[in-house]
Formats: sequence, structure tokens, C-alpha cells
Amino acid sequence: MSLKALAYKVLKRNPSRNQAATRPKNRRNFSPKIRSKNTSKLRPRNKWEEDVEEIIRWVLISTPPIRPFQLRKAVLVTDPLGFWHMLKSDIAAGPNGPRTKYGSL
Repeated sequence: MSLKALAYKVLKRNPSRNQAATRPKNRRNFSPKIRSKNTSKLRPRNKWEEDVEEIIRWVLISTPPIRPFQLRKAVLVTDPLGFWHMLKSDIAAGPNGPRTKYGSL
């Protein structure tokens, strides 16, 4: 007996069970849930913190290293010039810049 014939016999033997499995559930709501939006926004900062200001001053007056360097454990900066450029662009964005606001700086 082929697989198709066997499946047909199973469907013919118990049609109510198979219809219930394929019929849409009228009593359940499968539409996407509507959630209220989070209206709380992050508080804007007016200025950098004191310890960060010291680091910013140092970055602005210093030149980037020529060779790749270890930033911290398991983090090696292979392009110091590009790293310095990104630091300066983050500084230019200010304390309310995207990387600062969401904690990646």
C-alpha cells in the first residue's frame, strides 16, 4: 500500500479529528497583541561627567598610536587611526549622541 493510500484511509476513518485540526479556532484571537508604547524617554544629559571630560581632553590633544594595541583583555585595536577617528566622532556627537545614550561609550 502506498503512503498516499494509507493517509487517505486514516483521514476517511476519523474525519472529525482531522477537521478540528485544520479548522480555524473561532474562539481564539490570533491577531497580534496591541501593546501600549513605552513613552518614557532617556533623560538627556547636558554635559559630560568629570572623569569622562578628562579623557575627552586627553583624546583631543593626543595623537593616535601607530601600532595596534590591546584596549582591554581580549580586545585588540588593529586600526588605531580608525579607532581614534570614531572616538572623536563620538565626542563630537556630545553627551546625547547615540552611542553615549545607549551605553556603548
